[in-house]
Amino acid sequence: MASETLSEKLNITKAYRQTRLDVANWVLDRPETFSELLKHCFNVKDEISYKAAWILEFVCLERLELLFPHLDYYFKSLTTFGKGF
Repeated sequence: MASETLSEKLNITKAYRQTRLDVANWVLDRPETFSELLKHCFNVKDEISYKAAWILEFVCLERLELLFPHLDYYFKSLTTFGKGF
């Protein structure tokens, strides 16, 4: 259920800084949604992937330690990131 709500939030996110900060704070309040946020970032065929990356930036600036348990996934995904284009 949390991932559906995260998807909805990403769908309505605009480029405005305050909007991005609001969604980042929502994720920070619900750290269990962080892995779903990462999946959205690397799913480049999804229209919300760039929005997820916006949010990831703000979340990591505030609490980088949320990324630590996902470093293997993060780096593995980076190596295949451009191959989908």
